[in-house]
Order: sequence, then structure tokens, then C-alpha cells
Amino acid sequence: VVVIDEAGMVGTRNIRSFQRYCDEAGAKLILQGDAKQLQPVSAGGIFRLIKQEVGAATLTDIRRQKNQQDLKTANLLYKDTALAFKAMDANGQVHGADSHPEAMAHLLRDYFASQSATRDKLILAGTHGEGKRLTAMLRDELRERGSLAGKAFQFKALTGRWFEQIDVQCGDKLRFTKKDAKLGVVNGTSGVVQKVDGRHITLRIESDIASQNGREVTIDTWTNKNFAHDWVRTVHKSQGQGKDDVFM
Repeated sequence: VVVIDEAGMVGTRNIRSFQRYCDEAGAKLILQGDAKQLQPVSAGGIFRLIKQEVGAATLTDIRRQKNQQDLKTANLLYKDTALAFKAMDANGQVHGADSHPEAMAHLLRDYFASQSATRDKLILAGTHGEGKRLTAMLRDELRERGSLAGKAFQFKALTGRWFEQIDVQCGDKLRFTKKDAKLGVVNGTSGVVQKVDGRHITLRIESDIASQNGREVTIDTWTNKNFAHDWVRTVHKSQGQGKDDVFM
């Protein structure tokens, strides 16, 4: 049995390849996901079509939200997105701004005003460009507050499709952008920088998995360049995550 999670985000060609592979191996392919959430970046909305043609088992209870007001809003998303937006506006969860820089400044003000622990907060951006600008603004504020300490070292890192030069200091949040079996991490594993020099970065892993949480790993940046800042994530990168406070 092959199970694909978040299948609503998978493109048609990919699903076709998986199905062909399973057919040849005599395996069963199970798709689980939500056609009303984020759509594939690549071509096609095959998950929705498969549901229409073959049918599907459905879970209807939403359990992620912790209070009734947010739960009611989440349920509205499946009935009428306009009503959900109006409900969020009425709940004080939508704020207007005259420009991108002003909206970003408001977001960071609310982020730092939040009493939740850093690991329980999530900043979302629509594009990688917005994410980079927000990260730069946030790290400037963290330096002012003394949360980023020590010398900043610059590294060439494969943050996505392309290499970038990024500054890293003690207190920074980084995530891995590729699985590394030797370090026991996967794409998306996140941690806080404990030590950094011109070659090595030591992270304390933050994870909901008890055996992973608090574990320290050291990146040799001469051989492993698969990491990026993890203060901000795009909506697609963060799909499936839940945090106490989310800022977008």
C-alpha cells in the first residue's frame, strides 16, 4: 500500500506516475488530502476529479482549533469563504494596511506582542520574496532585542531551488531543505542555532516528536548546504502545520 498525504497539492503527472508504479508492483494507491485547500503548483487538479469519479471516504470533524470561535470560522471555510472572511474580520483577525511595508510592520508588531513561545508562533508569506523581506526585518528586531547574539557568519546555502548567501547567528532558527540520513533529519526539520563558526553550525532540534525534540546536530557547511532561515514559511511550505498564533 502506498499512501500519499496532502494529495490535493500533487500535480496530475505525479499522480499518474505513482499510479503506474503501483499498478506495475501490484500495490494499492491511497490518496488523502483536501481538494478545497492549497492547489498543486504544477499542472492539474486530478485529486478533485478522482474524488468525483471513484468516490471517497470523508472526515467532517475539524479538531485543530482550540476555541469555539475559531472552530466556527474554520467550518465556514467549507460553506462560504466570503462568510469565513467576514467572521475573521469581525473577530479582529483581519487588519488593513495601505502598503506591503506597512502590512509587514504591523505583522511584526503583533508577532512580538504575542505571549506565545517562539516555537508556537508561525509567520506565513505568499511568496519567497515576501518571506525574505519579512525575515530580514524580523532578524533586525531580534538583534536589537539581543535574541540574536555573537558574530554573524555568512554561508552559501541551498535555501530552495537556488543558492543564497545567508547570515547565521546564535539564536537563529534554521530548517533543513533536504533529508540527511546521517544527521537523522528530513526536509523541513527545524532547530535553533546553539553554536556557529566559519564552518560548523550546531542546532537544537525543535520537534513534536519526543525522541527528536532537543537533540543537537552539527552541520558541516563545507559538505552540507541544504538549510535556510526558518522564521517565515510560504503558505505551501507550511501546509498541514498548526500553531497557537499564526501571522500572515
